[in-house]
Amino acid sequence: MKRLLIFFLAAVAVIASVHYVLNYFKSERIESYYSHRVIIAKNNFNSTISSFEKVFRNILKENIDVEEVKSLMSKAREYPTDRDKYRNFLRKYTEPIFESMKSVGLTHMHYHFSDGTSFLRMHRPFYFGDDLSFRKGVMKVNETKEFTSGFENGRHLVAYRFIFPLEFEGEHIGSVELSVGLRQLIEVMNRNFGVGYAYILGKDKLFQNYTASVMDKFEEKSISNDYYMERCDACIELRDEVSIHGDIEEDLVKAINVRNYAVLKNYKAFAEISPLRDNVIFAYLPIIDMNGNGMGYIISHSDVRGYANIIRTYRILAITINIGLIFLLIILFVLDRSRSKAKDMNAILEMRVSEKVQELREKEQFFAQQSKMVTMGEMLASIIHQWKQPLNSISLVSDLLLFESEQRNDDPETLQSLKIIKEQALFMSQTGEDFRKFMKPSKEKIVFSITEAASEVIELFQFSFTRYGIEFSKEWDQEIAEKAYIYGYPNELKHVLLNIFNNARDAIVDMREKIVESNEDVSYFDGVITISAEILEESVVLKISDTGGGIPENIISKVFDKHFSTKNEHGSGIGLFMSKEMVVKSMNGKMIAKNIVGGAEFILEFPKAEKKIIF
Repeated sequence: MKRLLIFFLAAVAVIASVHYVLNYFKSERIESYYSHRVIIAKNNFNSTISSFEKVFRNILKENIDVEEVKSLMSKAREYPTDRDKYRNFLRKYTEPIFESMKSVGLTHMHYHFSDGTSFLRMHRPFYFGDDLSFRKGVMKVNETKEFTSGFENGRHLVAYRFIFPLEFEGEHIGSVELSVGLRQLIEVMNRNFGVGYAYILGKDKLFQNYTASVMDKFEEKSISNDYYMERCDACIELRDEVSIHGDIEEDLVKAINVRNYAVLKNYKAFAEISPLRDNVIFAYLPIIDMNGNGMGYIISHSDVRGYANIIRTYRILAITINIGLIFLLIILFVLDRSRSKAKDMNAILEMRVSEKVQELREKEQFFAQQSKMVTMGEMLASIIHQWKQPLNSISLVSDLLLFESEQRNDDPETLQSLKIIKEQALFMSQTGEDFRKFMKPSKEKIVFSITEAASEVIELFQFSFTRYGIEFSKEWDQEIAEKAYIYGYPNELKHVLLNIFNNARDAIVDMREKIVESNEDVSYFDGVITISAEILEESVVLKISDTGGGIPENIISKVFDKHFSTKNEHGSGIGLFMSKEMVVKSMNGKMIAKNIVGGAEFILEFPKAEKKIIF
């Protein structure tokens, strides 16, 4: 009996320990998952705000911070009795600009005098002259004469406001405000990132400045005694596969009023799984105004499968381990009670123990591998998603700038430049998918010019290299350029060249720093990356050399090894490895590295192809 009690207590202790460890790691994993989702939501928001600021700064420069506008405001300040006349002139001048920018999210355009008095609201042109001293953003700009931005409550709505100072003939005359309402902001974010959005505002924050008529409109959006909520029309249903679940307003209301009621008072960013379904995640971003006060939250909701996979994996793992431990303890107990039996029975029991232990190990290995694969899939999807965020911003800004340039009938060169920016953003977005599918390529090879591919990479990144005092030198003539055609993947070759260029840049920068540290004259050092092409009987050779001092002889044979890097924590060690994989496996070429006088040289050799398609 005593022995049985010991075994029982041991079983309870082991199972409890396993549960504790599994719950700990599961909690850590879920918390990490939530943190990652918050980062994605913050990046989406910051990217959208940055895009709006760039567009509004361009509007300010081209259409507002001009003599026509500022002279009207200056005269209105100088001659108060004629303000209606100058206000009307300014309204007519600004109206086409204001109307055209509504399509991209602009809701407010508001001119203020330097004393904080409203001069002209383009969104409400016949409501003016009121005191705006309660608006910290307006007062701050007119005191500091510097740009400011942020959420701020007005007389009619909460908006993200971009407030710019205005100066005329050396005198500060006031400011102009370009604002994006919360509803328009979440609609733009929904279009850009394919994620549903809603926002909530605390009722106690709105009563401070709003009129009764405005508050009546907000009452239609009330979801509790504390909050109003609104969602963009495009977000009524979750997109893609989640849309089959229909409207998730019930999920949001329950999460806000029940589960997170106390947490929301802290105005800190957080994420959670929907209280009604485990494949929808909410990410809460606090709305903090220019006074540092919390006003509400922007809430994104999107389809996820990683959370369910985490729960499922740990649940199966816990059940399997518990069953295995119970079986193991039972078998050990039986073995202990059967010590006095015959040797042949002992042999049979030992064999059973061995089989069960092996079975348990195999199951543990299986589920550990399954968990690892889930994690790898999530990481790869996150990397591609993070890459697309800034590219979406670039595409949005280029579209807006292209629209404005066409409206102004800018010169063709400007229009072409904007089109190139958009095309390159699409090209870089496609690169994420190309890397993900690299090990089983699905695209067709084409015949293209290797010199043209190199020239395009140089043209794209020459400016960034110029900042480091590095120049490119192309050494081939027209005759070589007309014959330097190979068969392969142009995009992959461009990435290989860019990786080599970046390594050359780092080597040149390090070389220049060494010269400075040795108190030698650095003016005689030229940072140059030379690209030359050569046509052989059956192949095309591209050579890239630099003046970065070369690669140490004891490691030059390892530069193409996976995870080998000379940049310590700053390098992943996969750049040259993947480059050689692309050249050799995808394009049937060769890639070698060697030292030359003053630097290193990378040689790419590909089978020559007849000219068919000009890339």
